[in-house]
Amino acid sequence: MPFIRAKKMSTFRKVALSLWNSGGDPSVYGFLEVDVTDKDLTSPMPLVKNARLIRKREDPHLGFAFNLIGSLPWFMTKLFLNFYSFLTHDLNINFKKIRLPHIPLGSIIITNVGSLGIKKALVPLVPFSRSAMLLSVGEITKEARVVNDTIQIRKIMHLGVTFDHRFFDGSQAAAMIRDFEFHFHQL
Repeated sequence: MPFIRAKKMSTFRKVALSLWNSGGDPSVYGFLEVDVTDKDLTSPMPLVKNARLIRKREDPHLGFAFNLIGSLPWFMTKLFLNFYSFLTHDLNINFKKIRLPHIPLGSIIITNVGSLGIKKALVPLVPFSRSAMLLSVGEITKEARVVNDTIQIRKIMHLGVTFDHRFFDGSQAAAMIRDFEFHFHQL
């Protein structure tokens, strides 16, 4: 297959490609299926509004940062992001005054791949984020399940979980999965 140079690359792709250093992967992956047949999963409007602002690069916290990263030449992206990560995470410097978020991503990243029509997905760790866990929320599908010894059509939400084994042991991951299941059943 011939090498094809991309003329236009998204900021997200640019960040992912520029920060992956080695072939070593400390990720542990898994899927969780949750029966949401009787659950009210309507989107909270503030989250939907914030997601739209981020996609349009108009979010007051991330919009400027996305535009700045997008304007960098590709060969400067990794240098900038590693330096920015060092300053914000290691030295705890806050760049709020120049419109850059202090620590732009939290300890868990959640992505809704279901909105793209994807049933299941596992997402890779992103070194820049320093997030120890990623959760992908897949499309809700109707599937046959056995409930009280009868076959029923149920609405199933598929979750993909990726965690960094350097931060979590298997027993801790199992406890988190049990917590996810418990809290989804409480909805």
